[in-house]
Amino acid sequence: MADGSLLQTKQCNKCDEIKCSAEFHKRKDSKDGLAHECKLCTSARSRMYYEANREAICERVAIYAAEHVGELKEYQAAYRAENPAKVAAARRRHFTANHEHVLEQNRQYKKLNPTVVRASNNRRRSNILGASGSFTSEDWNALVAASPHCHWCKRKWTKTRQPTHDHVVPITKGGANDLKNSVCSCLSCNSSKGNRLVNPCTNNLILL
Repeated sequence: MADGSLLQTKQCNKCDEIKCSAEFHKRKDSKDGLAHECKLCTSARSRMYYEANREAICERVAIYAAEHVGELKEYQAAYRAENPAKVAAARRRHFTANHEHVLEQNRQYKKLNPTVVRASNNRRRSNILGASGSFTSEDWNALVAASPHCHWCKRKWTKTRQPTHDHVVPITKGGANDLKNSVCSCLSCNSSKGNRLVNPCTNNLILL
């Protein structure tokens, strides 16, 4: 490993390739502070181990989760609060990779939890009724006609990617329920944005 250089290098003990130090995980107990094998080799080894021991690993995880329900909920809530951008990006990746599965899960949830869904819809309707402005079905038809793609990610509409009504400034943040504050958004971006004043694709604040 070359000391003092901006781009330090190291040879991986697994694949024998010489790579930039950024390609290695940190390891406190090694002389150079880096792991012996590169990140790619570590990832490949981890995948092989998981595939060979999938059932045992899943069982251990399930047992641990059942025994530490409260702790896990607190940790997850704290992580989401501290890392909103990472959480949003992870959700987008998951939705993109499992589009049909996620939609089917949503359909099944709505079917099995009609009371919860109805309560959520009622809250949203109440917020809209209390908001300023007016947004009619004619406004929606005009907005769709003028929007060939998602306002946020710019992906065109398809049979599985349909436009949904999204408020640029969320109703819960004082936004108006009118055409000026409305855009056509795909379900993925709409869900990622939620009630935040951010662009769901860049996570940059929306400048008003």
